[in-house]
Amino acid sequence: MKQLQILQQKQLLSQYQQQSLSVLSASQSELCEMILQWEAENPIFTAEWKMPYSASSADPADYHDPVCYVAARENRYEDLYLQLHCTKASLSLQKIASFLIGSLDSRGYLDCSTKELARLTHIEEKEIFRALALVQSLDPPGTGARNLTESLLIQLRRSGNDTPAAVSIVKNYLPLVADRKFREISTLLNLPVEDIKTAIQNICKLNPYPFNGSCSEDTVYIVPDIEVILENGEPVISLTEYLPSLTLDGFYTENRQNTDLMNWAKKYAHDAQNIISAVHQRQITLLAVAQYLVNAQRSFFTHNIAPGALTQSDIAQDLGISLSTVSRALNEKYMLFQNRIFPMKALLTSKTAAGHSKEQVKSIIRSIIEQENGDTPLSDADIARQMSSRGFEVSRRTITKYRQSMGIRSYKDRLRMAN
Repeated sequence: MKQLQILQQKQLLSQYQQQSLSVLSASQSELCEMILQWEAENPIFTAEWKMPYSASSADPADYHDPVCYVAARENRYEDLYLQLHCTKASLSLQKIASFLIGSLDSRGYLDCSTKELARLTHIEEKEIFRALALVQSLDPPGTGARNLTESLLIQLRRSGNDTPAAVSIVKNYLPLVADRKFREISTLLNLPVEDIKTAIQNICKLNPYPFNGSCSEDTVYIVPDIEVILENGEPVISLTEYLPSLTLDGFYTENRQNTDLMNWAKKYAHDAQNIISAVHQRQITLLAVAQYLVNAQRSFFTHNIAPGALTQSDIAQDLGISLSTVSRALNEKYMLFQNRIFPMKALLTSKTAAGHSKEQVKSIIRSIIEQENGDTPLSDADIARQMSSRGFEVSRRTITKYRQSMGIRSYKDRLRMAN
């Protein structure tokens, strides 16, 4: 053993920097509770609330504007309703899908045939199928399945592990998997044992019952940070007014000539100024990121068009801030637009190889299928050709992948339903 001297550089964050990062990444509800705690601990720090707020109260009736306080995860069903209203589906389809969500059992399964549902609701069965596909595209994966096999197949497809071996095992050989007869499955499928084991490992990661562990029963209220309104057809943003005004206590500011008081309050005043500065900087950063999002996705607000390709890296580069700052600014932050609350991250979409927005491509695929002739549904190759004519070069395999991720059936299944 011996002692060594090592010269190295380390980046250490000051207490103020750590506090600023914590404030930036906090949701508005979390920040309100942090402010209440600071107010209780610091006699110099004062928060003037514009409306009553209590960390121990979760009743939206306590607030003047209850539309801005949504029980996001009151239970599993409310979570699905929230996701449903954030989709681009038509109102008529959302109504049917809402009925189906209410019909799910405690496992997350739809324990009723589509024919029976069509008879009960007097809705065409093909419309029930379309609404069911919408429900099955929601989270957690497997929701809306009619049995264990369909639930596992949906989860395999959503995870990208729907290899022919895995699909065949789920459809035909689950009892053999339970008995660990891997070699027998290998012989039946004429595949190497290692391929069978890999497929089974992916299957074992799935949740047989979608509702198990999917949501907390605790009620969590979402408070939007940004409000977007249309003025003369243009989206205009503003910060919501749920945070209090932060100031130093009046008695302290009015008695600065009292030396004893100043000496006692020096540390408290320094901490309070740091808090006020951190919250102010949070609002500036949040407003800048929100303005960028709204400008970049203007057509989403003005014409209800799916968001275009946009990533956090794009925002960081154009605003000249770090990627981690953008990530914290978007964490648990929500927008209010036309009585609808959605995560700010919903305006971010990944890109295809050609640089198109994946959500935009999915929206167009859905639109093409909704407008097809029911008697002669379009194949994925036909959809790819229509996409090309609209300026979107997307391969047939990509069309198939996106269609399956949205829970839309193949053209053969749609033709069978029509007949």
